[in-house]
Amino acid sequence: MPFDDSVIPHIAHDLQNPLTSIQGYAQMILMTQGDQLPADAHRNLETVLLSCAQLRRMILTFSYLSQIQSAGFELQWAETSADGLVNKAVEAMAGYAEMQKKRLLTETSAPNPLRVDVVLLDLALQNAIANGLARVRGGGEVRVRSCEKAGGVCEISIEEAGPVISAEFRDAMFDAAQVDRIKRAGLKTDRALGLVLFKRVAELHRGSVGIESSETQTRIWMFLPVKRD
Repeated sequence: MPFDDSVIPHIAHDLQNPLTSIQGYAQMILMTQGDQLPADAHRNLETVLLSCAQLRRMILTFSYLSQIQSAGFELQWAETSADGLVNKAVEAMAGYAEMQKKRLLTETSAPNPLRVDVVLLDLALQNAIANGLARVRGGGEVRVRSCEKAGGVCEISIEEAGPVISAEFRDAMFDAAQVDRIKRAGLKTDRALGLVLFKRVAELHRGSVGIESSETQTRIWMFLPVKRD
């Protein structure tokens, strides 16, 4: 039976209910019996929790992309800084990086206030970080930076040394209509829709995104306007 996009947030909500139960039971076992478990069982439960967090991020990404397309979608404005956004997203993704035996590093130098939807931008940054982690080998690193630029904007970037993204695919990485083309080309990403959300969220905040890629480094960046008094 066909249905419109308005149903998707309800499906996403229903998917999160059993996920919350799985996550809750795993946390309870670790808290109440963690000291008695064999080391491998302990690691397996930690993997369950991290996988739950990854799946929740995927569900929320799908749900928000659907909501953003609707006429009634509104941002929930709050004040923070680019540094705060970077630190929040990196903290959320630290366990995911550790599970893959990869390193997450930060360089922050943008303390001035931004007026943004913190929850939505946090999700967008987590997706971009996950994309970076998927592109580097085990033992590799992903660096997340924030800095201020001329013209009243700040930049948040995710840098890694994964395979080069050729010029013909750079804009396509942010385009939902190009997801199948990206997969056929064998480009390494976490989930293609994650970068689609990254771009949509930047545009909702009157910002922009882009990719620079060379033999030594790939950098995905987002520009956001600094809050004016």
